[in-house]
Amino acid sequence: MIPNGKTIGLSLSDGGYRATLFGFGSLWQLNGAGLFGYLDHITNVSSSSILLSVLASRWR
Repeated sequence: MIPNGKTIGLSLSDGGYRATLFGFGSLWQLNGAGLFGYLDHITNVSSSSILLSVLASRWR
């Protein structure tokens, strides 16, 4: 599904609790679509760092 040689990045924004939930939903949908494993870079600012720190602590 993803062309060879392409990289995919995800950037999560700040915005408090709602932005964190939106980021969680985005990650959930990417995983459900089988695309989560194709992410090469994930970056964040402020409140979404909570979500990504939990993700990083459980990443295999």
